[in-house]
Amino acid sequence: LVADSARIPGTAFVKRDAYSNLDINLLAGNAQFDLYGLDQPGMAQLLSLYDDRVIAGRLPKADANEIAISEEIARSRHVWVGGHLGNAIDELDRLPDTFTIVGIIRGPTRLGVIPLDYMTQHYLFERRYQGLVIVPQPGHEQAVHDQVQALIGDSAFRMFDWPYIKGKIDSLIANLDTINHFLILLVTIVLALVVGLLNNLFFRQRMNEFGLLAALGYSRWGLILRVAWESLGVTIAAWVLGVGLGVAVLSWFNMSFMLPHGLLMNIFDWNVLALHMLPIPLMVFVFGMGTVAWQLLRLDPISIIERRD
Repeated sequence: LVADSARIPGTAFVKRDAYSNLDINLLAGNAQFDLYGLDQPGMAQLLSLYDDRVIAGRLPKADANEIAISEEIARSRHVWVGGHLGNAIDELDRLPDTFTIVGIIRGPTRLGVIPLDYMTQHYLFERRYQGLVIVPQPGHEQAVHDQVQALIGDSAFRMFDWPYIKGKIDSLIANLDTINHFLILLVTIVLALVVGLLNNLFFRQRMNEFGLLAALGYSRWGLILRVAWESLGVTIAAWVLGVGLGVAVLSWFNMSFMLPHGLLMNIFDWNVLALHMLPIPLMVFVFGMGTVAWQLLRLDPISIIERRD
C-alpha cells in the first residue's frame, strides 16, 4: 500500500505512521492532539511541507522515547524542552510510558512528531496504532482521495480525510449550532424592536420638521430617502464602533486566556464577523425605516401645522 500510494500522481508526501495522541484542554472539555510517528526524514519533510520549523531543541532520534511538539501544545501542557509527556504522567494521554520533549515547533500548523522505529519496536503489549500519511499537492486533493479510496477497497483501513473529520465535528456541534443560531435570531429581533421603537420616538420629536418640509413641497419619498440616509449613517457608525469594541474584547480574551492555554482564536476572521455582526444592524435599519416610512406615507402636513399653531 505504501508503494502504490507513492505512485499516485499528485501526492506530495507518503510515509508510514505509528501515531498516538496527547490529551489537551479546550474551552469546554478535552480533546486529543494527534502525534505523527515518522522516520527522521519524514519528520523534516512534514515540517517543511507545512512551513513549520524547530525553534528550540531538535527533532526526536529514531531509537529513543523522544517527542517534538508545537509551542502552543507545550504551553497548554506547561512543559518545554526537557519536560516529559505520556501516559505515565497523564493517564488520559494515549502516548505510552514517558517521552522526553526534545524539540519545540513553531509555524502555521500544529504538529507533534515521535519516532516511527521506537514506536514499532517497543510496547509489545501496548495498543499501537499504525497508518499511512498521504498529503496531496494543492489542487489534487479529490483525485488523490479517489485513488487512495480505490487502493483501500474493502481492506481493513479507515480513511481520515477532511470530509470524514469535518462530518465528525459537525455531528458533535450540531446541537450547539442550533442553539447558537436561535440565540442570534432572538437577540437580533429584540434589538431590532428596541432600537426601532427608539427610532420612532426620535422621529415623533421631529414630526413638526417633517410636516413643515412636506408643506413646502417635499415629496413623501423624498422625506423617506432623507431619513434613510440619516439612519444609514448612524447605523454604519454604530456597527463600526461595535466591531472595534468586539475586536478589542476578543483580543484581550485571546491574550489573557486562549494563548496561555495553547488555544488558537482567529480574531480577524471577517467572514465570521460579517455573519454574526451584520444581521443586527441590518434588522435594526430595516425595521426602523419600515415604521418611519409607514408614518411618513400617512403624514398630513396640514394637521401638523394646525397642531403646531
